[in-house]
Amino acid sequence: MSLNRIFAIVLRHYYYWRSSFSRQTDVLLWPMLEVLVWGFVTTYLGSLGIEGVNFVSVLLGGLILWRILQMGQYESVLPLMDETWSRNLLNIFASPLTVWEFLTASLLISFLKISLSISTAALISFFLYAFNLFSLGFYLLPFIMSLLITGWVVGFFVSGTIVRFGHNVQALTWTSIWILQPFSCVFYPLSALPFWAQRTARLLPSTYIFEGMRAVLIRGTLPLDLLLKSALLNLVYLVISLLFFKKMFSQAKKHGLLSKMM
Repeated sequence: MSLNRIFAIVLRHYYYWRSSFSRQTDVLLWPMLEVLVWGFVTTYLGSLGIEGVNFVSVLLGGLILWRILQMGQYESVLPLMDETWSRNLLNIFASPLTVWEFLTASLLISFLKISLSISTAALISFFLYAFNLFSLGFYLLPFIMSLLITGWVVGFFVSGTIVRFGHNVQALTWTSIWILQPFSCVFYPLSALPFWAQRTARLLPSTYIFEGMRAVLIRGTLPLDLLLKSALLNLVYLVISLLFFKKMFSQAKKHGLLSKMM
């Protein structure tokens, strides 16, 4: 893999992001508005005088971690879509750039944008609602990494589907991750789901992370089996998603589908 080619793709999308107001709002404005709205909700719930529940920690913590998962998926697909919309996809893959270099660059772009977005949301949560994301302590890092990987896994599946089937399925860029939210137990425990939904939820790495977040915030401890289950599921899904993307990309090249995405 060439670091120069990877850096070139990252730099190209940085210049595009810097000059695009709509892209900047995705990273900065929407997280701010989400924190403000949910902050008002948590403040209201706290005023009801329900004892034993810290709504600010549970809801804002879930919101910020969900944002990591959501942006991990969205921002990992967006470089591919940007190249498609700018009619540049065929050009970059006619160069020595490999598929794996492009994916690596996409993940770096995703990581940088998420870091900026989550830092903004965390600062607003701290100064307006006294919620410190770092109260999760040592577990914050594995939580973030697990959710990032889960988002990237979904992103690889979406990217592969778009490459194979073209513009007809590009709506998956914005909608696919939301299908997982009801089963990921972002704002409520796994036990709140009906039995059939619990079986689906246990197949998602994100479910164990949000369950773990609540365990840390409410009880101060985390059952390590939750992290282990999340890591194992992520490993399996990551391998499958990469193989899926590679297969879809190879088929698209074989049938000349990349040129039809121009």
